Amino acid sequence: MKALYIHLHDETDELPSTFQAAWLNNLQLAQLSITEKINATYLYTVESGSYDIVFVSQNIVRLASRPALRNWLRVLRPKGRLFLLGKMDDFLESCLVYIAPLSEDVDFASPNFVCVRKKAFVPPLLTLMKQAAIAQSQNSHAEALLLLQLVLLAYPDEIVGHQFLALYYERMNWLPQAIEIQNISAQQFPNNLMAQLGRLLTYLAHGDYARGFQLRDEYCRRYLPKMRRCHAYPAPPDAFDALYWCGENLAGKTFVVWSEFGLGDEIMFTQLAHYLKHVAKVGKLIWVVQPPIVSLVQTHADIDEVVSAKVAADVVAHLDYWAFPHDLLVHFRQPFETIPKTMPYLSANVDKVRHFAALTRSEKKCKVGLAWRGDPNHENDAYRSVHQVAMLNVLVDGMDDVQFYCVQKELNERERAWLAEKGIPHLGDELGDFADTAALLANMDKVISVDTSIVHVAGALNLPTFVLLPYVYDWRWGVPLSRNLWYPNTRKFQLSYPSAPWYEALVAVRQALRDELDS
Repeated sequence: MKALYIHLHDETDELPSTFQAAWLNNLQLAQLSITEKINATYLYTVESGSYDIVFVSQNIVRLASRPALRNWLRVLRPKGRLFLLGKMDDFLESCLVYIAPLSEDVDFASPNFVCVRKKAFVPPLLTLMKQAAIAQSQNSHAEALLLLQLVLLAYPDEIVGHQFLALYYERMNWLPQAIEIQNISAQQFPNNLMAQLGRLLTYLAHGDYARGFQLRDEYCRRYLPKMRRCHAYPAPPDAFDALYWCGENLAGKTFVVWSEFGLGDEIMFTQLAHYLKHVAKVGKLIWVVQPPIVSLVQTHADIDEVVSAKVAADVVAHLDYWAFPHDLLVHFRQPFETIPKTMPYLSANVDKVRHFAALTRSEKKCKVGLAWRGDPNHENDAYRSVHQVAMLNVLVDGMDDVQFYCVQKELNERERAWLAEKGIPHLGDELGDFADTAALLANMDKVISVDTSIVHVAGALNLPTFVLLPYVYDWRWGVPLSRNLWYPNTRKFQLSYPSAPWYEALVAVRQALRDELDS
């Protein structure tokens, strides 16, 4: 039988004094001499299911953490035995309680060790994950939690278990537990992008921007070169690299904020222009954005010049510092919730507003702009969009005092037919750039949308907005019970479990709209 002895590098071998020599001599015994606690915790160099027996010295047992217990069991084969050396006490008992779901039996016969036999069978990871999702769908949260904890216990080397348990804690508004799991994940998988990204996104979702954006800055420096942060447009010239802002005094300086990631990101972060201009005292503030939002961002009173990302690398020449928008909050000295802001911070063109007012005249009590689908090329579009338009029936049917308008540009034939059937005007063909979108939304009493750039336009205009969110959604919307830090007039409606149908969120949105209209 193959056996592994885990012990500190400078401690006396406990095995000869604890076990019979003849038995030990029949083992193919390997030794793992530990110099750092982290190596005893995660067993980086040991493959899963590679040993029949694992001995853990009492000094290592005293360092035991839950991640360590998980990984000691991980390297055992089914029905393998884990020997925890040392005398039984409350600490060791707590360890046994934790690993009980994977324990077939426990032998207390010797006063010098406890022997745990690993179960012969544990359900596959995907089976446990599906069972957890079913339990969540039935509001059996205690059962869902136990199943997700079992995933982590049985499969500690599978990052998906860490991420889904942390996400579950987030959705239950249990911040310390979510952060603990993400920190363990990042430590156990130091070179895994999902682990590093999951941790920083958890901090951001809970509003800890100081820690979250610092981790994000480290992540980007390691994994995301600047050309990958600039969407489809040219990155800042290499000559600008030495001018990247790292918190230097900006008073009187020319500062450029450079286009990064999606349209919604860019619209959202222009909210920080007020701080840069009035607190940081930037002399000239230049904002580089993607072409579709140039005219909209030009309405920001605190931005001196808006440049299209298509030409910025050629036309932006004179600057003191520059930064990507996501990196700004790394160096702001005030917490985000206390920094000065203006709301709304973007505005709609008056002539365009009049144009859309003529197209949206209605005698009904309320005009609602509706968008249920975003860019199909978005990485999360399979989950963030409502792809079966008939699901929207639960929202619009019977709402006789509401005039809905379709405010998204792209439609397929099935969606066009549905709009015609419901008598909902489609104004997407009237939309050129996002200045047009802003003018259209300004004529609405309410905006209801999935998580697309439309929500960010509505938020920047401070319009009353309901945003529909999948179970896994962007950090900017915060945890379920939190208020939104970016758009105070936006209320979120998120799905409550993985693969939940949009029906449940749409019913909640309809009821919230009905309550407002009847109040």
